[in-house]
Amino acid sequence: SNPTNLVEVTEGGSSKLYLVADTAVGSSEVVRIDTFTEGFDSTKFTVFNLNGSNNADASQLTYVGGQLYFSAIGTTPSPANNVGNELYRISTTAPSGTTPTLVADINPGSGGSNPTKLTNVNGQLVFVASDGINASGTIDDLNLWTADSTGARKLFTTPFVANIAESGDTTPFAVAGNSFFFSGTNDAIGAELRKVTLSGTGASTTGTFTSYDILQGIGGSSPRDITAIGGLIYFVANNGANANGNEPWSILG
Repeated sequence: SNPTNLVEVTEGGSSKLYLVADTAVGSSEVVRIDTFTEGFDSTKFTVFNLNGSNNADASQLTYVGGQLYFSAIGTTPSPANNVGNELYRISTTAPSGTTPTLVADINPGSGGSNPTKLTNVNGQLVFVASDGINASGTIDDLNLWTADSTGARKLFTTPFVANIAESGDTTPFAVAGNSFFFSGTNDAIGAELRKVTLSGTGASTTGTFTSYDILQGIGGSSPRDITAIGGLIYFVANNGANANGNEPWSILG
């Protein structure tokens, strides 16, 4: 069954395991194991069928406040249209929770917005997606989004940096408190460390954007391996000094 993305959800003193696995209805479907028993018992787990007899390609299961979010290829029930790879959620507090819900058709049509880097930032979901609108002066159309059970919203109205997520990169952002960190590129300072600090909740969520110009000028320090440990953010970068090259750096989160 090739299980991946195992996530334990504990609510009301009861734990359930969510995962992605190949099932009889399709590949990479979301599965919930309700009761752990020895041997196979189909009454002890639930398969969430997202795309009929087609593969769901579900990934990046991320739990945030009573909702399990993930990206998947699904269809709308009425009318039955393929929406491509979009953001879905399952209510983990509902009695049955057997109906995945499309959070938003961010990129209308079958192309999909391809949500990635789903991250729980202190109780709020943040992710990267494309609505298919390429803003003037940027080299890609990726943007930062937030979402809850009521829908998804752009955190910023226009993409301010490019290359927020490399192709195939599903690694969650490094998080410290209400802030998350990533590498992004623009014409002014190149590829550098960026920070977004969230304030507010739900539809009123806003973000404050900060850039760290480690290598002065447009060259960029190309930070990578960004990791949060104990309130500090660690990463590898190159400040251009001949004696240094790529070295570990840290900043207070």
